[in-house]
Amino acid sequence: MRSTTTAFSILFSFFSLFAAAQSPVTIQIVDWAEGFFNPTDLANAGDDRLFVAQQTGVIAIVPDSGTVLPTPFLDISSKVIFTAEQGLLGLAFDPAYTSNGFFYVHYVADDGLGHRSVVARYSVSTDPDVADPLSEVVLFTWPQTSVEHKGGDLAFAPDSTLFISFGDGSSGGDPQNSAQDLSDPLGSILRIRPEPGGTYSIPSDNPFANAGGDTLPEIWAYGVRNPFRITVDAPSGALWFGDVGQSSWEEVDRWPVDDNSGPDFGWRCHEGFVDYDFSLCDINTPFVDPLAVEANALNGGSWCAVAGGRVYRGAAHPRLQGRYLFADYCSGQVRSLRPDGIGGWTEEVLLQNGPVGMVAIDQDASGELFAVNNFQHKLVHIVDPCPPLPNIGVASDSLHAPPGVGYAWYADGVLLPMETGAVIAPMASGNYHVLVDLGNGCVLSSDTVQFVISTLAGALGAPTLRVRPNPAHDEVLI
Repeated sequence: MRSTTTAFSILFSFFSLFAAAQSPVTIQIVDWAEGFFNPTDLANAGDDRLFVAQQTGVIAIVPDSGTVLPTPFLDISSKVIFTAEQGLLGLAFDPAYTSNGFFYVHYVADDGLGHRSVVARYSVSTDPDVADPLSEVVLFTWPQTSVEHKGGDLAFAPDSTLFISFGDGSSGGDPQNSAQDLSDPLGSILRIRPEPGGTYSIPSDNPFANAGGDTLPEIWAYGVRNPFRITVDAPSGALWFGDVGQSSWEEVDRWPVDDNSGPDFGWRCHEGFVDYDFSLCDINTPFVDPLAVEANALNGGSWCAVAGGRVYRGAAHPRLQGRYLFADYCSGQVRSLRPDGIGGWTEEVLLQNGPVGMVAIDQDASGELFAVNNFQHKLVHIVDPCPPLPNIGVASDSLHAPPGVGYAWYADGVLLPMETGAVIAPMASGNYHVLVDLGNGCVLSSDTVQFVISTLAGALGAPTLRVRPNPAHDEVLI
């Protein structure tokens, strides 16, 4: 009797631990393609290809085979200067690319009079894998005075407006206070509407569309230091970006794309949640706080440059659904932000010691996540190492767990310590779910099913009780 009790206690303890050990959400980095030179961005054109922008001014195509095509999609290296943080930095395909063949790039050029940022439109040629290098139409340009903090990204919103990110253009500290200067696009995020003729218009609801004077009507948000990667998450209607910090805090920011109130994200007055340089700042200005901050290596942390990412909207990895993934260039750490259900956000580490050098995270046409690494010169695939867990199978008198190597069943949230098999026959009605050990460190929880026991066998001691017809239809006779 004593040994039986001990065995039961051990069994109960084992399954209590098993039940508490559902695997946390993690990611795995899988090599996809290589051979790039300082990749800076990636994008898709709505098909099975990925396009990788490289700092030199070359855009390569990676089909779904993972082999880089030998002929570049576009080569504008003769126009691009790629020293320090300059070069070809951003790439975005027009929402109507399949019909108009337009795509947009953001790069730094040297025209003999000095460095300048250029936002330009190009067109694909008759060959879908080759763009026309002579089709450039410059939409926007601005002079640069340093080799750092260019921003450089592009992102289309569902209404076909184009967001453009600019860093403060300084070598540190924003000495010109450009990020708080509405007559200067540096340190701002612009919003324009590209027009078919090669020009652009100012959306009428831009916050400074009618400001007049020296205020640039293109500015949509300001007070940013170096928003190197931005993205618009269409399902949630929000623009996300990682803003590279000065020396203390890396930050992640978010703002609804339909809120055109002109948010000020605080730089150079603030860095993260704290003051940086308030000498030219208005103490009454309402600054937008970041959603998350990470300590820089110079501030006791391990991060050095946040690489803004994407909200996962694919189907292959349900546990990543709705999470915004972002990374750090130096530490290789990848984190996520997801809604906490009460108006806030939950931050989690998905990869502790990943490869250093990740600069951009984006998606393919089906919403699966990829990243470029300009230290390893690779394109990588981001996956959940645990496979999706199928639903519980329901039979007339039993529940069937998805295949696995171990099981822990629950009824109404209470562990059933003696139910350790793949199939159980519930003795009572209730809400059932199961934890399944899939092997390889993956212990996942199933969906919850409601199981109701309904039988008339032996009811009221009447063995002759019958229900007709059997199987029952809309009406039955007892």
